[in-house]
Amino acid sequence: MAATPQQGDALKEIQRAWAEASEQLAALREQVAEAGELAQLKLQSAVLERDRDRALRDFGEAVWQAVQRGTVKLPASVAAAQKGLEAVLAREQAHAADVAELLKEGEEAAERRKAGKAKGTSKTVKR
Repeated sequence: MAATPQQGDALKEIQRAWAEASEQLAALREQVAEAGELAQLKLQSAVLERDRDRALRDFGEAVWQAVQRGTVKLPASVAAAQKGLEAVLAREQAHAADVAELLKEGEEAAERRKAGKAKGTSKTVKR
């Protein structure tokens, strides 16, 4: 059975559409692969940055401890940074003291309430 001209045109159109869709799919696959590679590189960058930050923090803490022990003397060029750190640490200690005081007051208030309830249960209420 021979194909009519209309069927031949439709078949050619389907083949063209198929070829175009195949090309688009190949391009899309390539874009997805590139996006995956880029995401992997960004993840590696984030991990490296986190590791760098952790290493710098650990290094800074070690240097600070050596300064406090007196085994390391910092140059005058970092005096401002040292004073800034000392100020932050002083504020941190003051905050910790405030928190401790607040907790102590809370415990004392709870003890007073507990003692008050114990006294109140033994009393009879007059009406």
